[in-house]
Amino acid sequence: SLVLTGYNEELPVPEQEYIIPSDEELNIAEVIVRCYDADKTNTLAMWVLRVRIL
Repeated sequence: SLVLTGYNEELPVPEQEYIIPSDEELNIAEVIVRCYDADKTNTLAMWVLRVRIL
């Protein structure tokens, strides 16, 4: 599994940790990152990151 930590500089929330399961054979984890507008109703941008652990 892959562990990511992240936080938002504009919001007073604690740092969050995400654990993403990976494909054990290929050592690949897919991470989806979404950027929302202020009221979290519309997705402004989205990235799907494929992380390979060497």
